[in-house]
Amino acid sequence: MRLQWILLLTILNVNQSIAQSIINTSSISHDLDSTISIVIDAGGNISRGNSRVLFGGNISYDFSKEQSATAMIGLFHEAETYELSDSKSMVRMNFVAVAEQEIGNNEVIGFAYYQPSIMDLFDSRYITEVSVRFPIVKGFQLSVNGAGRFDSQPHSSLRNWDVGVSTTLRYEFHKS
Repeated sequence: MRLQWILLLTILNVNQSIAQSIINTSSISHDLDSTISIVIDAGGNISRGNSRVLFGGNISYDFSKEQSATAMIGLFHEAETYELSDSKSMVRMNFVAVAEQEIGNNEVIGFAYYQPSIMDLFDSRYITEVSVRFPIVKGFQLSVNGAGRFDSQPHSSLRNWDVGVSTTLRYEFHKS
């Protein structure tokens, strides 16, 4: 069983100039065998009166012995509140592909997400992220991330696309 806690300290969003944000994500996973895992995630972020809270789970399948290519499928509930528009709460499906590569002591990880609403398949999000993680001490990493996001039905105060760069401090209680 693995427990992971991530604290995202700063975000730079192209569409919103510089925005300070705090994001907290926790996950716990259990390996059913060497290729299949169950993952439960919870998280949230707060920024300038806006907030987003998530809770959900995935089943993941590792395609390689090195766990460098993974696919996940799952569901999560999200509740969002924005200053300039109504609150939104829904359940989304989650389809994720992850590729990882170690380069020296550093890790490069790419993510691709497709997240349609289960009540309206035309309400969907597409997210791609690339992360470079630098070890600080055992289990503790500094991560520099780039992300592109598209939301087919964003809140009225937001654009449907966004590009961002973030810096993350990560701590994993157990790393296999």
